[in-house]
Amino acid sequence: MYSLMSKISQTISGPFTVFLNSYEQFISLKNSDEKYMLRFFPISQFEDREKEFAILKTVETYTNKAIKACEIGKIQDHGYMVTT
Repeated sequence: MYSLMSKISQTISGPFTVFLNSYEQFISLKNSDEKYMLRFFPISQFEDREKEFAILKTVETYTNKAIKACEIGKIQDHGYMVTT
């Protein structure tokens, strides 16, 4: 997905960012109006975030209005998750 990004726009900040202990940004894809949220988090939380990712995948099968979990992975000593 990284190679398809055209820009990383704004940092999301607020009380939820502190609570989630993550760093979040919106990304846009090349030649597309689609936007995604990219969340980075400590690698120590990876197992919990994998569970969150699985829950999001399950919920999206019930409705098209739910956040869609696109990708989860590791980069060096951080984890990341991409959602709509």
